[in-house]
Amino acid sequence: TVRGCANEGIYVNANDARTVGNTVESNGAHGIHVYSGARNRVGSNRIDGKGKQGNGVYIEYAAGTVVTNNQMYRSTNYGVKVYGASGTTTNVVVNNRIYSNGKGGTAMTNENVCCSYIAPVRNRFIRNRIYRNGPAGIVIWGGSNGVYLNNDIYGHTSRGILVSGAGDTRSNE
Repeated sequence: TVRGCANEGIYVNANDARTVGNTVESNGAHGIHVYSGARNRVGSNRIDGKGKQGNGVYIEYAAGTVVTNNQMYRSTNYGVKVYGASGTTTNVVVNNRIYSNGKGGTAMTNENVCCSYIAPVRNRFIRNRIYRNGPAGIVIWGGSNGVYLNNDIYGHTSRGILVSGAGDTRSNE
């Protein structure tokens, strides 16, 4: 169990790292933060923000990260956030339970990134159960070629899926 850290519970800045089977709770910044690197895996973790940490899983400037079979809940921001510009590509979020997070279930965004950068590209969110998260289940701000398929999305205070400024995004076909 990783709990009560001032910053992230688990911070990954590597290639081919496996973060599997952990209980992560009540950390200052994020539960699990994957920064840069490629081909990382975050799987079968229980991530409980307990109303304190920012995002359950935060993927920033990383490529090819797979987030699968996790339970992410009670973070102040999102259960999963994919953020960044050039290089934030081909990440996959699949078969997770994402619920009771403050801002939303998942987000793919280039928010707060200067317009000269490229937003996240070719990230996929598939077969997740996303429920009772703040205003929206899925938030897509910017980015392109994102795929959101076969997610079970319900019980949000405003919208199931919010898309703004994104190009060529497929959603729950």
